[in-house]
Amino acid sequence: ITNGSERSNRGQFTGLTDHFGKEIYEGDMLICPDVPTIPLEVYYNPKRGSFCLAEHTLTSGVLHCTTQIGEMIMLYPDMRVIGNIHDNPETKNGGQE
Repeated sequence: ITNGSERSNRGQFTGLTDHFGKEIYEGDMLICPDVPTIPLEVYYNPKRGSFCLAEHTLTSGVLHCTTQIGEMIMLYPDMRVIGNIHDNPETKNGGQE
């Protein structure tokens, strides 16, 4: 569904925004400028009852973590959205195909 948005696929809105004020949705990929080569995927963790981050590394693949996204945004306020897993699948591996 595209309702005038630049994105054709959206997950659930987390209620949070990145460093630039862009809304963060489930399925978005974030980076922290301190470690730009490790993209973090936003996903809903039913065991925690909250949105968490999964680390994507070229060597280990997806590492599901239980770190809540709100905690990470507080610790690393410079985090930003670089795409999402639907429209930009290449962001899962740091932009490398």
